[in-house]
Amino acid sequence: MKIKKRLENSGFRHKSKVEIFKEGLDFSIKGMTEKIGQKSAFIKTKDWQSFQVGDSTILKFILPTDYAGFQGEAIVQEIDQENEWGDGRVYTKFQTA
Repeated sequence: MKIKKRLENSGFRHKSKVEIFKEGLDFSIKGMTEKIGQKSAFIKTKDWQSFQVGDSTILKFILPTDYAGFQGEAIVQEIDQENEWGDGRVYTKFQTA
């Protein structure tokens, strides 16, 4: 399913800063959630080229200062290429135990 269709049909709109950690990178990649659901998240990032479908990642959600934040494992499912603003979307599916 195309990422734009997934974006329309899943989760709820929520803007939250997120750091994405990927094996092989010595730094985290910054992004912003566009939509988030129970099993997946759409993340806007200027560094979308750093990902490939199937990449295993750790997503760290940055919450307001009164909260600690949380993180979890996710697999890159789809990548929406760069748009006119220079951002791309990375569609991730959370790993479950």
